[in-house]
Amino acid sequence: MIMKSKMHLFIFLAMILGIITGLLLNGMDNAEISGKILSVFDLFGKTTFIYALKMIVAPFIFFSILNAISSLSFAGELKSLGTTVNMFRTSTNVMDDCAGCVIVNRFDSRLNRDSF
Repeated sequence: MIMKSKMHLFIFLAMILGIITGLLLNGMDNAEISGKILSVFDLFGKTTFIYALKMIVAPFIFFSILNAISSLSFAGELKSLGTTVNMFRTSTNVMDDCAGCVIVNRFDSRLNRDSF
């Protein structure tokens, strides 16, 4: 009998273990020991995970784009696809700029203007 993967249980268990570890490290009186433990988690949590993610995601994106271009039947479709992509990129860029301006102007009053 093939056992089904219960990924949601593994994710929930990892969340519980993370909360317990955070509470234990937060309650430690010895900062040197907790710093060493956190550096081990930092190595595996940030560095290794991010590099592995980049190693998987970058080729996936490249080959997805290559597959989409190679599946086009004639050059007119490529022009249409390029136009659509550029319009989408421009519109998301404009929305991002507007959101950034709103956020900066909303929270700018907290900054000390004399320090600039």
